[in-house]
Amino acid sequence: MKKAAQFFMAVILVFGISLSIAPKTRAQSFDVQKAIEAGDHKGLAEYYRSQAETQRNVAAMHDKMKTEYRKSHVHYKGIDSVMAGHCGDLKFQALKSAEQYDALAKQEEKLGTAK
Repeated sequence: MKKAAQFFMAVILVFGISLSIAPKTRAQSFDVQKAIEAGDHKGLAEYYRSQAETQRNVAAMHDKMKTEYRKSHVHYKGIDSVMAGHCGDLKFQALKSAEQYDALAKQEEKLGTAK
C-alpha cells in the first residue's frame, strides 16, 4: 500500500508541474467575470465550449488510465479494480461537466442572438 501512495504522490507532482509550465490557452486567460459584466455572450459561449472540450479530454485520459490499471493488475496486487473504478468515476464526472459546459454555451449563444 505504501508503494501505491508513493506512486500517487509522484503522479500528482508530475501533473502539477506540467500544469504550471504549460502555456496559457485563451480559455485560461479569459476573464469570465468581465465577460459576464459586459454581456459578452459570444466570448462566454466560446469559453464554455473550450471548457467542455477540456473535460472530454480529461474523460478520455481517465478512460485510458482505467484500461492501464486493469492491464497492470500484477503491479497493484488486488487494488487494480479500485483504481479502475476510481478512473471510471472521474471519467463519468468529467463527461457530466462537459455536458453542463455545452448547455451553458448553448444558452450564451441564444442570448447572443436575441439582441
